Amino acid sequence: MKLILILGLLGLGAMMDHAYGQAQGHTGDDAQRPSAHGPSRRPPPRNPGGHPAPQSCTKPIVRKELRQLSPAERDRYIKATRQLHRSPGFDAFPALHRANSDIVHGNAVFLPWHRRYIKEYERALQKIDPKVTLPYWDWTLDSQRPAESPVLSPSFCGGDGDDSGCVGSGPFSHMSMHVPAPHCLNREFNEGEEGISPWWPVESIRLMAADADSYSAIRDGIEFGQHGMVHLGIQGDMSTMHASNDPIFFLHHAMIDKLWAVWQGQNPDLAFDYNGFNADGDEATLDDPLPGYPSPVGSTMDLLSGEYCYQYSTSFYDSNMAQENEQLQASLSQLNATPIGGNGTEPSNATNSTASAELKRRLDLTNLNLFSPPSSKKKSQRKLGQPKAIPDWWIKMNKLSEPNVRKFEAKQVNLLTLINGLDQYVPMVFRAVDSILDPLLGTEIEDVSSPTDEGVEHASSDGIEVVEADDDDDDDDEAVADKPEVFEHLLG
Repeated sequence: MKLILILGLLGLGAMMDHAYGQAQGHTGDDAQRPSAHGPSRRPPPRNPGGHPAPQSCTKPIVRKELRQLSPAERDRYIKATRQLHRSPGFDAFPALHRANSDIVHGNAVFLPWHRRYIKEYERALQKIDPKVTLPYWDWTLDSQRPAESPVLSPSFCGGDGDDSGCVGSGPFSHMSMHVPAPHCLNREFNEGEEGISPWWPVESIRLMAADADSYSAIRDGIEFGQHGMVHLGIQGDMSTMHASNDPIFFLHHAMIDKLWAVWQGQNPDLAFDYNGFNADGDEATLDDPLPGYPSPVGSTMDLLSGEYCYQYSTSFYDSNMAQENEQLQASLSQLNATPIGGNGTEPSNATNSTASAELKRRLDLTNLNLFSPPSSKKKSQRKLGQPKAIPDWWIKMNKLSEPNVRKFEAKQVNLLTLINGLDQYVPMVFRAVDSILDPLLGTEIEDVSSPTDEGVEHASSDGIEVVEADDDDDDDDEAVADKPEVFEHLLG
């Protein structure tokens, strides 16, 4: 089937010819950097991965959306991931997350701690194959039908578990986990045979980020919203504090990290902003230690520092953000600050018509080419689905404030109601290509345990097996962010 890219909200398609080669999160060399040293309140446990951090950043790596990987890059990532997850040293990752769960969720350190955590995971992958970079999953492209995402297909991460919950498809099928006790890699989609319920759409997440005027605001918006949505949609290991047993955890949290990085890049005056409270109730500062690591929070704030040295490619979420109209951004922020349908309540049917007209006026939608011609599809097919509410047990487990979570949810439901009430408006996700990955779907993943594996495996001192990879496919792996093969037919 011939794929057609439809222009999306804020001119998505207009910028596709160069956006996918861009990287986000650069705050500039002139930005004031925080101190790299701070007090340590307790001796840090062992650092999983055990890889010494680089001292300078002369050539930052680019983390790409999983769908932007070339077939060769995808296969290398999957091979390294399988190798890492079956190595004795891997158990340190879910064990560390589980041990620190009470102090790294629901408070200020949530984003910095997970930034460091997934960086150590990436370094562990690179000890196996130096060419591998941790990809991210831009789930905003899959928000309405998550279970149908190519990311959850057998060619990428596999799908739902079987009757026993064990993942039986894809390259991570029948994988044995050991934390907190021996078990199979487990997934249990929250709608069972129906798949996964909808997640917040890209409009909702962009609006949240545009309205965030402090670190605490962006952290709350991320942790109250899509962070839990993805964990709870996939469930199984993903809905526990040993969620990092599942490779999807790291793809998900790389996207969480990207949301923060993009916000930092768009708000240079706030790029090093850090506020809120720690789990012990103390006011958060950049000198606070990262639990389990010998570095302070301030060391995580600059992606282009020597310790991190990476950037993110541009994906569906932020493909046109650099060109957004400032007036529209202000209107979005104003709308979010004063919900039209009432203070934290869903608009009634009686107010929908007036609310839709007011939304059009505030966003000046009539002056932007955001509306499609009359569609032959039923209007219900262009409606955004409403996500499920975060359950009480998840709020409690993640040390979140239930009143604040419910207030956030009510505001997002209000926004969805307004968007769905706009005549002929097609949400961004429905304007995007329905199936970008047709050329890749069905491609077999080479079994890393087969005798034809490239490289020689041997044990390192930390229990992670290392592969000495050959360099025969150097040309295939370079500069894919500048010309992603998956999108080549769209970019012309």
